[in-house]
Amino acid sequence: MIETHTLCPVCGYDLKLTNGAAMVTKCPSCGFDFKEANDSPLPFHHFNAANLLVRIRRRLWMEAHMPWGATDVPKPADWDPIQQMQRIGLFLDIPTFETWQSMHPVISPKNSPRFLELAVQAMTQLDWKPEVIEALWDGDTQGWFLELTVSTSTRYQATPQKRYTLFTLRGAGGDLRLFNGIVPAWPEAQVAAFVGEALSRQLDIPFYFPSPEAPNDDYAGWWERNEQKRCISCGKYLRDDPYIKDMCFLCERGQARRKTT
Repeated sequence: MIETHTLCPVCGYDLKLTNGAAMVTKCPSCGFDFKEANDSPLPFHHFNAANLLVRIRRRLWMEAHMPWGATDVPKPADWDPIQQMQRIGLFLDIPTFETWQSMHPVISPKNSPRFLELAVQAMTQLDWKPEVIEALWDGDTQGWFLELTVSTSTRYQATPQKRYTLFTLRGAGGDLRLFNGIVPAWPEAQVAAFVGEALSRQLDIPFYFPSPEAPNDDYAGWWERNEQKRCISCGKYLRDDPYIKDMCFLCERGQARRKTT
């Protein structure tokens, strides 16, 4: 039986430490750097699976599709991160890594048909008829992500009566893609557009994606649209937010660039 003090708190890999006070630099399985948040090394027992930094790194690793982290340590032939994480109490209701990969394809335009299949499967759980499909950007401390949802409302409500998230797309690479010139920069937008347009045709309902070209959370959702709150440049509906004036961020940025050229 593996002792818990030898397990990586991010992924459950056995680091084969002698004791919890041992020093460790990096996990070969998930690549977690134990010195990342500290100026000097800390003993292994300083970390646990519930630490905020640990949870963030685990989420980012999973969003990158759980790659083997080491270049100098060969990946074990039977390596399975899904089963491995069960050692630290993380159960994903998916038996194997192979199954998980089929349910979480890499965010790439070539995998758009698979995302459509998953969206159709997800919608079988609904006991109500969607009226609109939306793709809206949002962000947090880790960067942008894109949510594809279906929703319905009553004629007299300005907010969704029912909403269901088909999936959330956060591409590997984060916001660094804005600066390193990767093309296409936002494959999650291409995946969402493919799935949204296909579902729109199948269900004969609108697909609303106000910002397919780049991340921007200035735009109102479908049910929050207000004719009196539109960007004066592109005409798109703006959120009712005191920090958003009469022009969306993308148009403001474009205007500033034109002034400097």
